[in-house]
Amino acid sequence: MAKKKKNYKKRYDKYHWKARFIALLVIVAIVGAGFLFEEKINYALGLKTDEVNSTLHDQDGNVIETLDGNLKVHFVDVGQGDACIVELPDDRNMLIDAGENRAEVKQKLETYINDTILDDDNTPIDYFDYCIMTHSDSDHIGSMAYILGLFPAKTVYRPNQAANYEKNGVAYVDPAYNGRENRHRFWGSDLQSKNTATYKNAIEAAYKSNDDFTPEVIVTNPYDDTQNVITSAKAGVEYSITFYSPLSSSYSDNNNYSPIIILQYGDKSITLTGDAETKNEQEFVQKAKEGEGKYSIFTDTFTVDVIKLGHHGSGTSSTEGFLEVMTTDSSVDKVLVVISCGKDNKYGHPHTEVLDRLKDMGFSDDRILRTDLSGDIVVGVAYEEGEYTLSYGENVITTADKSIAGVPVTYREIAFAIVVLAFVFLILTPLGIKLKAPSKK
Repeated sequence: MAKKKKNYKKRYDKYHWKARFIALLVIVAIVGAGFLFEEKINYALGLKTDEVNSTLHDQDGNVIETLDGNLKVHFVDVGQGDACIVELPDDRNMLIDAGENRAEVKQKLETYINDTILDDDNTPIDYFDYCIMTHSDSDHIGSMAYILGLFPAKTVYRPNQAANYEKNGVAYVDPAYNGRENRHRFWGSDLQSKNTATYKNAIEAAYKSNDDFTPEVIVTNPYDDTQNVITSAKAGVEYSITFYSPLSSSYSDNNNYSPIIILQYGDKSITLTGDAETKNEQEFVQKAKEGEGKYSIFTDTFTVDVIKLGHHGSGTSSTEGFLEVMTTDSSVDKVLVVISCGKDNKYGHPHTEVLDRLKDMGFSDDRILRTDLSGDIVVGVAYEEGEYTLSYGENVITTADKSIAGVPVTYREIAFAIVVLAFVFLILTPLGIKLKAPSKK
């Protein structure tokens, strides 16, 4: 009987310790998984807070009190994606891209438009005069169908890429490429397509009629200047929005369907790029060097005032040749650079090589604005008494960690403490008690 009890005790001790080790491993695994959502946990538990300080500057970098502008370009912070809203000098409005297909992005854009983009009577707009879908990737057109459902656009520019989404054996018929005649109408026979519900929904929303108008949808084609140069509709107000790329009929990378656009208002110019990458930029640079037709403006003295870097500051965009076309040696340190990217994004945007390239070329660090650091960024150009002045606003975001007795505390410290305590209570404490227990006689 005594032997049975002893064997039972051995088996109990064996499984007793095995259970403790398994429990410890489970706790470590759960705590470790939390590191995948470390930032979200920090903010959810109030361990991190953001303080936002809005600052306004003139083109020379001096702090100013108000940002006035007949033209305003809003680079809206939609995380890892792009969304831009342009208030034009003739009271028309343009939407360029609409961020990822996520609830928080849709809500952000809807609220931003209702609160910021207002009619003459200071009420939210009912529609956009123009919309540009730069290319078919979801981080640019993910919320487009939702936003166009709320604020339809009279004229929509779309990529030269067919939407061919198929579900349950039924294929979507893209209105721009319905039949052989339309398929070849704009570019050529080597048309590429995109098979995603997100792109299909965006294209479908672009063509949808409403009670007030039927949208005009244009396939972006910089060779057709009757469609792809937008000018003012108001007497006495002059501006232009010119498409300079893409210059090929098809690309292997969706990003290269993005147009390189220059918005010119008086003597101020703003370059918008979507996700245009090296191939697209190289074709544009070659055209600029040839200097024919509308590309004749790209002389040795040509410079822009603002550049929105392509592809969120990726190393595959913003090549030296492209930046040289857009600036001069004497102007580069005055040029404002805007990068739209998400905080702590998994792609590492903006890439270090691009930031180093900007520095080596003479761009000023304090004129490089990023949505991941500043949130929404607004550039304004005002016209008064024959002069055009540029100003810009950003939100400087500083992050503070919760502290205990002056020591910052985040999920990382809490996780470490949980693991240590679990090890002490599950392993060390029972082990210590066992070692110190008096032997039975």
